[in-house]
Amino acid sequence: YRNHRLAWLYYYGVEPKHFIDHRNGVKSDNRIDNLRICSNSDNMRNRGPTKRNKLGVKGVYFRKDKGKYQATIKLNGKTRYLGLFDTVEQAKAVWDAVAREHHGEFFKS
Repeated sequence: YRNHRLAWLYYYGVEPKHFIDHRNGVKSDNRIDNLRICSNSDNMRNRGPTKRNKLGVKGVYFRKDKGKYQATIKLNGKTRYLGLFDTVEQAKAVWDAVAREHHGEFFKS
């Protein structure tokens, strides 16, 4: 068992049947007020950029063929094109706005 699942069991007296998310994204922070039940999709939304992300910005990558930054987001299982931008900051701002609207409390930039 993972520590956050044991913390949930100890506090609530029932084994969680679903995913448990760390609100602040810190996996070792198992305070009960930092834990919440969620779906797998919600859990994935509350993650930072992956290690292989060269820009360190979720949903944005550089298109060498266009010389611009492209923003995309996955919504309801489909990748949605958000546009091409001159700067990574512009692309990130658009991605953040769309993600904040659709991801709600699970939004993480």
